[in-house]
Amino acid sequence: MSKLLISYINLWAAGTVSASSEHPSFPATNTQHRWFKKVYRSKYGAGSSWGLFRITAANCKIYFDEGGGALTATLTIGDYDTTTICAEIKAQMEAAGAGTYTVTYDDATNLFTIEIDAGTFALLLATTTNAAWSSLGWTSGVDTAAAASQTSEVIRIHTSEFIYCDLGAVSSIRLPVLKNHNLQSTATITLRAP
Repeated sequence: MSKLLISYINLWAAGTVSASSEHPSFPATNTQHRWFKKVYRSKYGAGSSWGLFRITAANCKIYFDEGGGALTATLTIGDYDTTTICAEIKAQMEAAGAGTYTVTYDDATNLFTIEIDAGTFALLLATTTNAAWSSLGWTSGVDTAAAASQTSEVIRIHTSEFIYCDLGAVSSIRLPVLKNHNLQSTATITLRAP
């Protein structure tokens, strides 16, 4: 072993912790526990409205066709959960098109469904400029056939999650550590300091 680093100062434990979402049984403050036995988890489960869906300029467009040509719904940039993102999708598709929509999220399958009250519509998944497709679970890149209902292709429970720790003052961080995680191999972790 060429280097050994021992850290005896835990700034995180003394800070004020907040998170983008948290399960009531696993709050963000659990990360301040001395022995790392208590965990933090983002909001999940039936009736919870799940985690954070962050809509930015890069993922705010829904392209669709009600039979009269391409339409674009632009989602308002902001942070949502499944309940509020469904309401936003409905509002913006109705503003862009002529149909009345119902947008739902199934807690059992973790899939979004968009339905039109009368007629049919297609999702233009091949149009990807600033599209919300991946964030909402449509990943094929192939336009759907016109139908009264469209259900997302893959599970989405959030687009991202974050946890903040306000240290109360300027501090030098020497050793960031992430222990006992259940992140997927494709996860991206970003450490930010002002």
